[in-house]
Amino acid sequence: MELVAYLDDSGTDEANPRLVVAGFAADVVQWSKFNDEVVLLDREFDAPPYHAKIFEKARHGHGPYSRWPDGKRREYLNRFLGIIRRRCFSSFATSLEKGVYENTIRRHQALREYFYSPFVFAAVNTIHAVRQWRDTVYPGDRLRFVFDKGNKNEGQLRDVGRVVVEAEHQVEDVAFGDDAELHPLRAADLLAFELCAEGRNASNPKYPYSRYGLIKLDEHPHDWVEIGEEVLLNKIAALINDGTFRIEEQVQPAGEPAPISPNPGIAPPN
Repeated sequence: MELVAYLDDSGTDEANPRLVVAGFAADVVQWSKFNDEVVLLDREFDAPPYHAKIFEKARHGHGPYSRWPDGKRREYLNRFLGIIRRRCFSSFATSLEKGVYENTIRRHQALREYFYSPFVFAAVNTIHAVRQWRDTVYPGDRLRFVFDKGNKNEGQLRDVGRVVVEAEHQVEDVAFGDDAELHPLRAADLLAFELCAEGRNASNPKYPYSRYGLIKLDEHPHDWVEIGEEVLLNKIAALINDGTFRIEEQVQPAGEPAPISPNPGIAPPN
C-alpha cells in the first residue's frame, strides 16, 4: 500500500502566536475517492477552490463565499468535513509557540542550525510523527509527503526532505504542490487554519470555546502536538545529555545565555 500525507502551514504572520504545520494521511485509493467527492461537492455548490481564510472572511461579508446564505456555507463545511473524516486515516499537526522558539533557539547558532527555522522545525516534527504512525499501523508501506508550496523557507525544507528520503528507503518523496490543484491540500489548509485560530484564541476571553470545524476534526483519529517552553527545553536537555551539544564553560554578561555549541565528533541530525 502507498500512503500519502498532505500538509500545510498556518500562522507565519506576526498576529499569530503559534506556527502550525498540519494535515492528513491516507492511502492513494482513499485519496482518489476524496478527490472525486470534493469535485462533485464543489460542482454541486458552484464553489471556488476551498481556502479556509477566504471561507472565514465570508462571515464578515467579504470574498466569494459571502454571497452564499449562512445555511449554504454551513452545509458545505459539514459535507467537506464529512469527506475528510470518511476518507482520511488520521491527521497530524505540530503547533510551535513562536515566542518560545525566539527566546530558546534563536539566541544560539548551534540550536538554529539543528532545529532549522520555525516552519521547518514544525514540518520535520510532523514528518516524524507520520513516520512513527506508519511504522506502527502500516509497517513496511511506502510513504510520500506533499506540502503546500509558498512558505519562504520552502527551500530549506526541500534540503531536509532529501535527507529524509536518503535516510529511509520507505519514504519515497517530500514534494510540494498547489492547493488550487490538489484537493487534499485544502483539507490540510482547513486543519492548519483551525489549529492556528485555536492558539490565537487561547488567551482571548472572548473566545473560550473551540471552533466548530476543530471540534468535528477532533472526533477523528489524530496526533496533534503542541511545543511550548517545557517541551522544547526537555528536547534541548536530552540533546545535551546525549552529547549532541555542550554548554560552554565561560562567564557571561548578566542576562545573556551560556553559549551552546555542537559537540565535536557528533554527526548532524538526519
